[in-house]
Amino acid sequence: MVYVRKITFSALFLICFSLLNCLPDDPSSTYEILYEKALEAYKDGNWFACASYLNRSIQDYKFYVEVVTRCRLNCKKSVIPAEAVGINFELIYYQQLLEISDCLRRCKKGKLGKRPEIPAPLVVDRKFEDRMPYNYLQFCYFKLEKNKEAVAAAYTYFITHQDDQRIIDNLKYYRGLEGVTDEDFKDLERNAYQNAYVRGLHAYHDSDWESTVKNMEESLRLYFEEEEKCCAACEGPYSHNGHPDFVNAVADHFLVVLICQYKCEEKLSVFGKEYLPNFVGEHFNFLQFAYFHMKDLDKVVQAVATFLLFQPDDEDMLRNKAYYMKEFGFHQGHFIPFEEAKQYFERRKIFSEIIDYVKTEYALSSDKLVDDTSNAWTKKIPPLKETTNPHSNYQPFMEYTEKIGVTIVADSAELNGSSRLAADGFFHDDHCHIISDLIRKKKSDSTGVRQITIPEAIQVVVEEHEYEISLRLLLRVIEVVRLYISAFINSTGLFVKQARIVCRPGDDKGEKKQHEDCIPQEDGGCIKTFSHLSDQEYIGVAFLTNIIDGTGQLYFMDKDKQIQSSLAPKCGRLTIFKASDHHGVNPSSVNERCSLYVHLTSNVNDDDKSQRQVKEFLKKMDEGRTKQPSEVNNTEILQQFYDQGVKIIQAGEKDLLGRERLVADGLATEEECSRLINLTRKGGLYGDGYKGTTSPHTDSETFLGLNISRASKLVQQKAVSMNIVQLALDISEMSRLLVEKFLNLSHPLYFEYTHLVCRTAKEANEKDRSDDLSHPVHADNCDLQPDGTCIVRETSFMQRHYSAILYLNEDIEGGDFFFAYPNKSVQVSVQPKCGRLVGFNAGEFHGVRAVLKGQRCALAMWYTKDPSYVELSRITAKRVLSQMGGKSKTTTVTDRNQNTGKDDEVEDASANVVHPKNADDQNSQSIPASKESKDAGAERTDNESEVSTSKETSSSMMEVKSKAMEKEEL
Repeated sequence: MVYVRKITFSALFLICFSLLNCLPDDPSSTYEILYEKALEAYKDGNWFACASYLNRSIQDYKFYVEVVTRCRLNCKKSVIPAEAVGINFELIYYQQLLEISDCLRRCKKGKLGKRPEIPAPLVVDRKFEDRMPYNYLQFCYFKLEKNKEAVAAAYTYFITHQDDQRIIDNLKYYRGLEGVTDEDFKDLERNAYQNAYVRGLHAYHDSDWESTVKNMEESLRLYFEEEEKCCAACEGPYSHNGHPDFVNAVADHFLVVLICQYKCEEKLSVFGKEYLPNFVGEHFNFLQFAYFHMKDLDKVVQAVATFLLFQPDDEDMLRNKAYYMKEFGFHQGHFIPFEEAKQYFERRKIFSEIIDYVKTEYALSSDKLVDDTSNAWTKKIPPLKETTNPHSNYQPFMEYTEKIGVTIVADSAELNGSSRLAADGFFHDDHCHIISDLIRKKKSDSTGVRQITIPEAIQVVVEEHEYEISLRLLLRVIEVVRLYISAFINSTGLFVKQARIVCRPGDDKGEKKQHEDCIPQEDGGCIKTFSHLSDQEYIGVAFLTNIIDGTGQLYFMDKDKQIQSSLAPKCGRLTIFKASDHHGVNPSSVNERCSLYVHLTSNVNDDDKSQRQVKEFLKKMDEGRTKQPSEVNNTEILQQFYDQGVKIIQAGEKDLLGRERLVADGLATEEECSRLINLTRKGGLYGDGYKGTTSPHTDSETFLGLNISRASKLVQQKAVSMNIVQLALDISEMSRLLVEKFLNLSHPLYFEYTHLVCRTAKEANEKDRSDDLSHPVHADNCDLQPDGTCIVRETSFMQRHYSAILYLNEDIEGGDFFFAYPNKSVQVSVQPKCGRLVGFNAGEFHGVRAVLKGQRCALAMWYTKDPSYVELSRITAKRVLSQMGGKSKTTTVTDRNQNTGKDDEVEDASANVVHPKNADDQNSQSIPASKESKDAGAERTDNESEVSTSKETSSSMMEVKSKAMEKEEL
């Protein structure tokens, strides 16, 4: 009988306990009263009643908090905010407040019934928040021999009381009991968002990216819900001190609520007793990495932007951002935070601003005050920043672009449109020709128009790899257009909606019929009526052809189709206008008219992802060219060099105190050196690459330079022989090949820039030059600092990876090349000699000793691993030479040019005159970019600009580099 009675009692306990209906169901039995009864039962040793009352008190506390917070939230959302202005604002606000108040009372009455309206004392609520009931509950369960339940209750209490030795001892004891497992140690109060976060962490460490995303996103969603409830729970009663005025009473109560709400983030970021700083932001750290592995790049950049919202100076994430911009073609405008997180952050920011104001300005009721009413109205919470006028920096923008060499040829007033602009100098003929190569084989449509989109351009390169450089150039020019238009309208939030190359035939080739009943458009279409387009969309038209016969103009019209203004096509000219502007294209009379059409939008959802597809495509091409170290074997090619008389005379750490350093002789004969010196003297410009500054590094020397672009133009003008220019190409190519192969590089090197230079000591110079240098110590891809460090900046020619100098003479005094220590002292020197090549990593510190007597000439070369920076002028030069009957490609090691040089004589006597400055040449070879001109390389010209997409400006002062820095590519 005893055994039967025990079984019956246990069964009865389980039924009663699970249903929680063994004790009277009295509405007045609030969690406060139930908790008091539980403590009485605990003192009396009535363990069953103790456990039952404690469980009921916990459940009732949760029920009450949930009902009240839900009523507060629902009532706020049920009242639609009304617009109010002027004197009616306050009345309408309080009317809405009354509606919410009425809703809240009705809601609580309906949900809580006859429950007492007076809330429990704050001290009782604190006990429940502090999990105190679980401390008693674990002991009651233990006495009832419910060990698993006792373990869970004890562990729940332990989470927030990890320094309580008694509960630690209890947990150790429970762990030794039979039937207790690790799964029984669970936190009964852990929130759902915390569970999801922990699951996400486990998935992250297991590299389960899909599960990481699922759980981290769920954690965020649940967290925002919990934070909303937490803020609503703060809107409870408040006990005023004394009898404050109405405004003071409202403000003081609001302040208490606000501080409570501000602390919700800290409260919800605690796991047990461990506070997780930047808990919300860290979600996006894990998410950006998981999205990346799932190849969801659009969400990657959103996650990065959101994380940086919370931690704007985090170096790791800033590096990630730069990587995504460089590798995948994203720009600043793509980095848009997730909307819910952004709203949360902005609300927290307002909380913080108000609290800061209260700390510094607000007088609490307990403060001792002085009469300060005279300036009481001047102490205000800082207002939110107003939206910047998109054209507020228009005039400084124009002045700045003129200063850097991009010439504005027509502004908004001249073009009769609020957002219209035309500027010259964005790129030169090399760029136009090479970009246009992509469309050469494209068939025309029925109207004679040929056009090619970015996806189609990718396919062209897939079929014929020789167009790779054209595709890379197209991608970069599109980005230049986007950056410049963004600067013009003072916005970083512009995206490429579509981009294409459009070529229209001359009118004698069949396009005239198209114009009879429609208006030709820059996008290649032809419209009969104007459709309304958004004022937030912009068009950039970059012309790729020169038409000088007065035809082919782009023209603007008013709504009545009356012409307002027009512009002639010119290579390198960019025209900007709103997509809603009415425009048309006048047919060219004879020549084909080509342009790059770029349509920009402020809507990120319309962003054309094909640009990022190009990036990915080109990245795979680069990876395909990179070899593993074990796959590199250059023995055969190097032997060919040695067979031709090339000798490595110094190399590496032993001889030159640097791993990637070499000195080789035999790259050119005396005759070849003499021919190249003559070419430099006949075609060079003083101060070439230094904006015409004749003595850029020392007043005791003059600097003469000739780049490949000018050399090919001299060939076209028949001012120099094509054979000597071909020789320069051949010898420089052999030099590049030797550097790449001898240094055993796993990736190919490309020419980034080539420059023939001569430094001449001024005669009758009595100045002491013992401390003078022909070129100061520097590195070619970073900026050497006084402390010996070298900082990589946007102006540092980061694309240069290796450098080489081929010397052309030794009949000079001084002029030795030297490698240097970080403190600029000499490591090892190299004497110039005809045919001697010095090659090295572009990051090595080096300089040139003063040329004391004579003229020191050399062929300077810079190489890059990135084919996006290929020296376009070399491609153009090869075309020019091929068209004029020269060789179509540079020679190899074994078929070296053996021309005697008898055809090197110039055919135009004027070419013998060395011009101090040539403004036309100096200002026709650059694309504006994000760098300022600087002196950063021995034998290095600063006539090169590049486009940097890793950063943008938010003002109209777009980072654009001097046009006078004549770089041969973008």
